[in-house]
Amino acid sequence: MIHSSKPIHHIHKAYGIEPIVKKSDGNSEVKGSQRPEPSRDSLSISEEARQLQGFVKAIQEAPDLRTDKIGALQVAVQTGTYHVTGLQIAEQMLRRP
Repeated sequence: MIHSSKPIHHIHKAYGIEPIVKKSDGNSEVKGSQRPEPSRDSLSISEEARQLQGFVKAIQEAPDLRTDKIGALQVAVQTGTYHVTGLQIAEQMLRRP
């Protein structure tokens, strides 16, 4: 079996930990004089992202302005009085906003 301490050194480096080195006299010590200060993660949100968050929040909080129209269509479908032709569907599909 081949044993290498190289992967361990990568872990020490990633976490900013100095490895413990065993001396020939049986004692051990931390290699290096000082431990480096671990870096802090940070996050900054652009102004465009803040605006987008505001828009999304406003849309979510806005009442549905078409509730009356939706209610009328639901009643018409349920009572069987809602009729639409294929031509009307095609016209609405091809209509540009």
